[in-house]
Amino acid sequence: MVTVNKEISKALESESNIEFWAMNNGITILSNEITTITNNRLKVKNIQIVNCLQTSFCIYNYFKNNNDNLEDEKRSILLK
Repeated sequence: MVTVNKEISKALESESNIEFWAMNNGITILSNEITTITNNRLKVKNIQIVNCLQTSFCIYNYFKNNNDNLEDEKRSILLK
């Protein structure tokens, strides 16, 4: 794992109240279909990640291994 990925993973695993969204430029995606489910949930189909693949990869792996933490997660990340 490269140094950047290690630092992203460490930030995700940290118990501190870190402002995760402020630590990167956000994730840029392309999609051909976005549907609003609720005020804070979207259904996004056919996603192509254009920027911030390392962060996306680390977030995915963190929640794949810590699925029980997903419901209580309060951190956010900018999505463009």
